[in-house]
Amino acid sequence: MKFPKDTLISKEFPMGEGSIKIQEYELLTKPSKFSIDGALAFFNGSSGTKTNGFDELIFVIEGEIKITEEDKQYTLKKDEMAIIEKGVKHCITGYNNAKTFIVCNPPFNNATSYEEME
Repeated sequence: MKFPKDTLISKEFPMGEGSIKIQEYELLTKPSKFSIDGALAFFNGSSGTKTNGFDELIFVIEGEIKITEEDKQYTLKKDEMAIIEKGVKHCITGYNNAKTFIVCNPPFNNATSYEEME
């Protein structure tokens, strides 16, 4: 199933000390048989510490992000990825619109605030 870029829906949320801009594929925001969700995400600042109700795969397309998970910290650069498991306390920090692609299971779609993505 193809998800063309002209189906992207843009949302911007304040988060922690910055903001996150999400470009979510419209076809994934509708009820479907899929148990995953995908979106482009541009980080500008820190998300603050969060615990999500979904597993999250983050792939860095441009720039770099720092992820702090409970007792460890690491940096992801272009073409690197990480998986944050459901229920793990974490904080994501990125600057200059660090461009990432995020896949979540189950979906976080239809969120109207960053907190609703938990």
